[in-house]
Order: sequence, then C-alpha cells, then structure tokens
Amino acid sequence: MNIGEIPNGYDFERKILGISSSEVDKEVNDCFKFNRKGHRRNEKKSNYSNFRKAVGVVKDIQNKIGNWNPKEPSTEIARVLFESVASHLENRRENLRFYSSVGTLLDYKYGTDCFFILKDREYEAIITIDLTINRRKRKSKADIVLTADDLRNDSRYKKIMGMVASRLLHKIIENHKKPDLYYRNTRRR
Repeated sequence: MNIGEIPNGYDFERKILGISSSEVDKEVNDCFKFNRKGHRRNEKKSNYSNFRKAVGVVKDIQNKIGNWNPKEPSTEIARVLFESVASHLENRRENLRFYSSVGTLLDYKYGTDCFFILKDREYEAIITIDLTINRRKRKSKADIVLTADDLRNDSRYKKIMGMVASRLLHKIIENHKKPDLYYRNTRRR
C-alpha cells in the first residue's frame, strides 16, 4: 500500500482515518467533557472512564468523528483495511464494523485509535488498534499495533488484518462458551 512519507502521528491518523486527534478535540469536546488525562474538567473522574462506556460513546458519536461510517470507512486506506478483515469473515462480513476513536477517551486512556467490532446475535467482539509511526513500537494498551511500515508491506498488513479477523472470530466463539467473558450486545444494532 502506498502511504508515502508520514512526518508525525497526527498526519498518520489523518492518512488512515481522515482526521487526527488534534482535530477531533474541537468536534466532540461536548460529548466527552474530559481532558487528555481522562478526567472531567473540575472533577476527579470522567463519566466515560469505563472501557465499555467509552466504546458506546464512540459508537454514538461516530458520525461527528470525521463523518465516519463504520460499514464504509471514509478513507481509501481504511476501506482497504476493512475489506482485508472482511474477506476473512465470509458469511459474517455484514456484521463487521470499523470505528475511528482518535481524539476520544479510548485514544487517550486506552491507546486505541480505531477498532473493529464483529457482531453476533447476542455479543460483540472488539479488537482495538493503535496506529503509530514508531517502527519499534510493538507493545500497546490496544490489542494490535499497526505501524506505517506495516502498511507499506502488503504481506505484513494482510497478515495483521487476517490476525484481526481470526481474533474477532475467536472472541465470538469464546462469548458463547463463557457469556460474560466479553460483553453482550445490548446496544441497538
């Protein structure tokens, strides 16, 4: 995939997701009402400090984040990543969603720039992704670290997207074995 030179992390986010965390602050500030440390202004804790709640807020305000559609990502690279994962899901591809979380509490507190959700009848499986230009970064709070170098190497990014699909399917299977392991899909579909 030709992504060219990326001078900083904000430009990398913009290239992949169509918007960077520095721009999202202005657009979704009222929905989150938190500072970058994850605390509500003038309060000690954020209302969205729980991971599940933060995911729910991102899903609810997704259209405000770069005019993002989770079934049809707005950038070419995000569409390629979405299709790379979807191609491994066969009959479940209609249940796949790809969300941008740059500039949100998921980004600042949980290191998640974007994430995939695979829905099942009752459950959702989530795989979180940390986008980075740091070639050496391999550990993160997110499930997967995706570097600019990974995207420049077709076989490497396809392998990573295959791994995302595999983990999503594994989590769905585990949900049925241990229902409270991940979480029930109680949000509207």
